[in-house]
Parts: sequence; structure tokens; C-alpha cells
Amino acid sequence: MYFPATSNIGDERSISSPEQFSLLTLEDKKDHRETAIAKKAMFGGMSYGNDAKKTSLFSSERIRSYAYKVTVSAGLKAGEYAFIATTTVAGSAQGATVVIYDFGVDGR
Repeated sequence: MYFPATSNIGDERSISSPEQFSLLTLEDKKDHRETAIAKKAMFGGMSYGNDAKKTSLFSSERIRSYAYKVTVSAGLKAGEYAFIATTTVAGSAQGATVVIYDFGVDGR
């Protein structure tokens, strides 16, 4: 992963390391892929976060300024995945920026 120097807090440029990402399994639908990062509560509240069953662990190693080598802790099965990071402004999801890097793993 490569991260340029940061600038504006609250936008995608404020993401500066792999530790700000989660690695999630995506559900492969007929014409798209998806995962939930928020749920609306019955009485109007919101709950944010990742489903632990769809989250994979990974480690990172800084190889030079702004560049990191990322290694998944366990082998990924064939399927669709995404590194997802969300920035928030003043602790709120309003005006949040979601950064997604998606990829697939082919079966052998």
C-alpha cells in the first residue's frame, strides 16, 4: 500500500497507514458485491463497525516512507475482498469518506 503525505483531516488523504483499514469479505451478488459497515437501528439510531465473521486479520511492514507491505494472517479462500477505511469528521459519520480497495482471489 502506498500513502502520499496527508493534508485535509476528514478526507481520503487523512488515511496514512494500513492500520486504518479493515479487510472484509464481500458478498458476491448477481450484478455487484457488497458488505455492511453500518446498520440502522429499529428506533432511528445507527450502529457502525465491521462484522467480525467477515473480517480478516492482516499485518503490515513499512518498507519506506509512505509505502507498506501488507500480509494476510491466514490464507484467503477464493472470493471477493476489500480493504475499507472510513474517515469521520468530529466523530460523526456525516460527511464521512469511505475508501475502498477491492480485489478478488481466484480458486485453484
